[in-house]
Amino acid sequence: MNKDVSKKRKPMGKILGNLRRFMGIVNKFLKSSYRDKPLYFWVFGYPLLFMFIYYIAFGGTTRPTYTIAIINYDSLVMEGQAENEIIDFSSIFIINLFNPENSDSNLSETFVLQNDLTEAEGIRAIQADTIDALIIIPKNFSEIIHGVIEGEAPSIIIYTSPDPMEKDIIPSIFDGIINNLILAYNNIEELSISHLITGDVFDPFDWIMPGMVIAGITVAIMNVATLFAREMEKGLMERLDTTPVPRSVQLLGGGAAQIIFSSVQGLILMLCLLLFGVQVAGNADWIAAFVNVIVTAYMCIGCGLIVAALVRNADSAGGIAWIIILPFQFFGNLIMSLGDTLFNRIFPTYYAGRAMRNVLIDGFGLIEILPDLLTIFIFGTVFILIALLIFKKRRKL
Repeated sequence: MNKDVSKKRKPMGKILGNLRRFMGIVNKFLKSSYRDKPLYFWVFGYPLLFMFIYYIAFGGTTRPTYTIAIINYDSLVMEGQAENEIIDFSSIFIINLFNPENSDSNLSETFVLQNDLTEAEGIRAIQADTIDALIIIPKNFSEIIHGVIEGEAPSIIIYTSPDPMEKDIIPSIFDGIINNLILAYNNIEELSISHLITGDVFDPFDWIMPGMVIAGITVAIMNVATLFAREMEKGLMERLDTTPVPRSVQLLGGGAAQIIFSSVQGLILMLCLLLFGVQVAGNADWIAAFVNVIVTAYMCIGCGLIVAALVRNADSAGGIAWIIILPFQFFGNLIMSLGDTLFNRIFPTYYAGRAMRNVLIDGFGLIEILPDLLTIFIFGTVFILIALLIFKKRRKL
C-alpha cells in the first residue's frame, strides 16, 4: 500500500520540482533583462523613435488642400437655345462647386480656386509649384452634356504635377463630377451614389500608429535570441545541463520571462498612443489590444528561440534576428501599408497588426479578433516546437 502511494507521489513531486525550476529560470532571465541597459533602447527607444518620427510627419495635420486654376472655354450661348431661355451651363456649375460661398458644396474646404491665369501661365505655375492643377473646360462642353451635340463624350483637360496624390485625387474628383452631371441631365437618378461615412474619421497617422505597438513587440525576437546566445557563450546553459533542469524548462522559462517583459513594453507603447494624440475608437477594447500584444510576444519568442538554437554567439543572433524582424515589420503592414496580398498573409505580424487596428480603430472586441489571435498563436506554437526540437538535438550548448 505504501509503495503505491510513493509511486503516485513521484510524478507529482517531479512536476512540482520542474515548476520550481521553471520559476527560477523565469526569475533569472527577468533579472538578466532588467540589468541589460542597452536592451532598453531596442525595447522602448526603437518603437518610440518611429512613433515620434510619424508624429512629426503626420501628427496633428489637417486634411490637405489643393490650389487649382480653371480655364473655361465653354460657349456662352448654347446652340438651339431659345430667346430668354435659361439653361444651366455645366461649366459654370462645375466652377461654382469650388466657390466658398456655395452652401451646396464643400469642395472649397479642400480646393482653393485661383483665377485669371492663361493656359501657359497655369502650366508654368504647376512647374513652379505655386498651384497643384490646371483644369481646362473645352468649347461646347455644356452642349455635349445636354445632348445637343451627339456622338461625343464630355471631357476636360487636367494638368497636374507628377505628385502621386495630385495626379490620382484631382482627376478622380472631376471624373465623378462629370459623371454625376451626365446622370443628372439624363434623369437617371437611381444610379446616383450617396457616400456616407460611419464612425470617426481617421487620418494616416491614426492608422499607422497601432501597428507601431506590434513593431515594438517584434524586437522580442532579438531579445530572446541574444539572451540565450549570451548564456551559451558564458557556458551557463551547459552547466544547467548537468542539473535536473530539462532543456525544455530552460527555454520555456526564458520565453515566459520575455513575455512578461514584452507585456510591460506593450502597456507602455499603448500609453504612448494616447500621449502622441492618436485618435482611437470611442469603444476601443484595450484588454483585447493587450491580449493581442501577449499572443504576438508568444509568437516572437518562438522565432527568437529558433534563431538562438542555430547560432553560436550573441552577435550572430542579433544580426540574424533583424533579418527576420524587418520583413515582419514591413511586409506585415506595421510601418506602412503594402497591400492585402497572399504574400503579406504569410507573415504572422500581418494578423497582429490587423487585429490591433481592428480593435483601436474599428472598435472590435476580443471575440471578433479571435481568428487573428488563433492564427498568431498557431504560428508561435509551431516556432516553439521547432526550436525545442533543434535544442534537443544539439549535443552541446
